[in-house]
Amino acid sequence: MRTSTLMPPAPAHNAGGEGAAVPDVGDRAPGTTARLRELAESGNPGALEWTHAGPSAAFSRRDAILPGFPRAVASAQSRGYEAFVRPVGGRLAMYGEGSLVLDVLTRSEDPRPGTTTRFRLVSEAIASGLRRLGVDARVGEVPGEYCPGEWSVNAQGRVKLVGTGQRLTRDALLVTAVIVVGHHEPLAEAMTEAYAHLGHALDPRTVGSVATFVPGVTLSDVTDAVGEALAETMPLDRPDLVAGRRLLEPWDPR
Repeated sequence: MRTSTLMPPAPAHNAGGEGAAVPDVGDRAPGTTARLRELAESGNPGALEWTHAGPSAAFSRRDAILPGFPRAVASAQSRGYEAFVRPVGGRLAMYGEGSLVLDVLTRSEDPRPGTTTRFRLVSEAIASGLRRLGVDARVGEVPGEYCPGEWSVNAQGRVKLVGTGQRLTRDALLVTAVIVVGHHEPLAEAMTEAYAHLGHALDPRTVGSVATFVPGVTLSDVTDAVGEALAETMPLDRPDLVAGRRLLEPWDPR
């Protein structure tokens, strides 16, 4: 996943060509923008939040203009994934029951200069947390991975475990990451089919999970380990695994 500044919602289009139906998918950009606006207006420093989301197919705006987009959406939905267009990222990313979503939201007077630094610090902290669990976790893109990005987190340099992205507004920002903890096999099958419809290359062997390398690991194990590593990077208050953690001051590294 990658970085996005504010963009207008993607227009309705007939992506599949003459006679193709426009898929009914949600657009998460307005909701994310509203969250960041509320944070900026509140005066609060920000927060670190954990979410255990249901099966989701997060398409990018670039995906949404491709001829195969309607077929990719139909493929994902037929497998039980909620399809939507997300505000960040370069290509489709899918996650399910064994995945954790990490969001760091914070105020910033000008978020643009620190984009690379934030990617590096969050990705390195996630990798550090996974290493504490016994994973040979590294930061960097794996050839053939889904939603390729420089700040992905992988295992052994061959299997992607985490995708990252950012959303910037004028005075606030979101750093987000999806950690696949378990149940990656259905994701590999679903993404292989959807990527074929979109015309993207994907090596299904690069789709993995933390549980592949740490059998029996739980979502709470990963939340605890990664949370501890993040606390060494940003000013967080005491942990609360349900509501997340508040930032004690805006986190705006440059």
